[in-house]
Amino acid sequence: EKLDGELAAHRPALAMVQGDTATTLAGALAAFYQRVPCAHIEAGLRSGRMDAPWPEEMNRIVTTRLCARHYAPTAGARENLLREGVAESAVVVTGQTGVDAAQWMNQRLDGRTPPGLEKLPTGAKRLIYVTAHRRENQQGAIANILRGVAQALEADPGAFAVLAAHPSPSVQREVAQVSHERLLVIKPLDYMASVWMIANSAVIVSDSGGIQEEAPAFGTPVLITRDVTERPEGVAAGFNRLVGTDAGAIAAAIAESLADTGLRQKLLSSPNPYGNGDAARQIADDVARILKA
Repeated sequence: EKLDGELAAHRPALAMVQGDTATTLAGALAAFYQRVPCAHIEAGLRSGRMDAPWPEEMNRIVTTRLCARHYAPTAGARENLLREGVAESAVVVTGQTGVDAAQWMNQRLDGRTPPGLEKLPTGAKRLIYVTAHRRENQQGAIANILRGVAQALEADPGAFAVLAAHPSPSVQREVAQVSHERLLVIKPLDYMASVWMIANSAVIVSDSGGIQEEAPAFGTPVLITRDVTERPEGVAAGFNRLVGTDAGAIAAAIAESLADTGLRQKLLSSPNPYGNGDAARQIADDVARILKA
């Protein structure tokens, strides 16, 4: 309701929404009702399953129908949009703005360890960063994921894991089911600390979407604890790997990643399929062209 009032009061030439959250859909719908053209950043991501991720897949599809301009992060996302009938002239492939932000923040860190990570052991060379929050994983799968991490820690005395635990009560109940002396459970990290963990971990175990795009910028492999992903480019390029939520499969995948000492250098030498950090500039330039037209 407030978005509707703001759009009515200011009558912008263009509204812009980003991502696949409920607020993205609400913003696009409010703009549509006010007959304000809307542009979608991160357009065209598709898993092909309405239940995974839920409800983000539906949010994306409906937002596409409401928007007039589509900034796709990859060529694959562009093809998804074209298959759904979006005009070729309305789609621009830009890369992912999340990569821009992660690189910018890492430059600001300049090698410093940010506040909030003081409890990390300074000698941990095999650091595992864990996040888990997806709704479809909140029926016991998160506990399974953590059991897999604990099994990997048990098999590798030199490994150490950090779980940034989502505050959702259902997530917290599952987190409480699993513990290990080298599994540090902490509150959700601010962006600076999160980027540090992404850049400095040996491997990431996560059901996040954004991490799948950010981690390749630092050569950090990601084990995706989901059955499908709307970001297949990272999997195809070898940066990310779908491992599901079976504890044994997760433990085995962690061990394999930690044992591959040349993996990080190999990934660092490969281009990030989600862009090189200039997505925001490309979007800004395109918006400027639209407004001048």
